[in-house]
Amino acid sequence: MPKLKRFKYKPISLKEILIEMKENLDLMIDLAYSAIRFQSKEIANEVVKIEERIHELVFLIDLQAMMAHPGLQDAKSIELIVRVGYAIDKISDALADIAKVTFINDEIWVFTQYLWGYIPEPIIKVKVSPESEIAGSLVGEINFRAKFGVDLIAIRREKRWIYNPIAEERILENDRILVRGEMPSLVQIKSYCKDDAPISFNLKG
Repeated sequence: MPKLKRFKYKPISLKEILIEMKENLDLMIDLAYSAIRFQSKEIANEVVKIEERIHELVFLIDLQAMMAHPGLQDAKSIELIVRVGYAIDKISDALADIAKVTFINDEIWVFTQYLWGYIPEPIIKVKVSPESEIAGSLVGEINFRAKFGVDLIAIRREKRWIYNPIAEERILENDRILVRGEMPSLVQIKSYCKDDAPISFNLKG
């Protein structure tokens, strides 16, 4: 039987729980893909951590349901929320299993090469050159989706990862950023970052 993890409870509304679950699930999808694409055990570990957080949020939904004393109509609404929570939990388990493949088989990258051409919005690594206008800018100032048509997934800074960076995070020169988008948009962001190297999935380069 797995050891139960302790965590400090603080009141949180069902709406806030569902929003956090949805945001975490979106990030898990991108990171599970990235863990396989970049052969990164570090990213896979982050997926597992997010899975654990979603388990905690499911527990909080159950706790809220037990503490509530609703009438029949409200009880039906709470039941639907509980079902949504469990559905998200199952999806997170599947995504974590995908990411964990990187621990089982280091050569999985070879067997997945046939899949990447069918993905409409791939995730690539882009290096931020010191000459780029992005270097030194805040994430919130850049607005990646509106300006370039891409989403910023994570920042690799030396040996540290910054996942789902907040608007106040500053992008520094020589950062490696993981971005998702259609290929023309990815080419555009690479050009804007002054990254002239061919598209690479080696995080060390």
